[in-house]
Amino acid sequence: MSFSLVKILSCAIFIAERNNNKILTILLKDYAKTKVTKSQFIFIMMLAICYRENNIYQNDSFYKLLLVYITLYSSSICRTLILI
Repeated sequence: MSFSLVKILSCAIFIAERNNNKILTILLKDYAKTKVTKSQFIFIMMLAICYRENNIYQNDSFYKLLLVYITLYSSSICRTLILI
């Protein structure tokens, strides 16, 4: 597992939770469970929870891009995750 996968999954789960998109949140968590080990999944979930209190990526261009992408294409992401 690479750091970039952890960063993407934790930020995506956080954004989906913040946008109250429960289906996308569940699908992203299930996808993360299949791609990483149990301890790595726990680490991803801990990061997503920590972003609620202190979002260190809030002013980062990666976070802003991911936020816009998930907001615009959440239905396409859900469809893709269902088919995986």
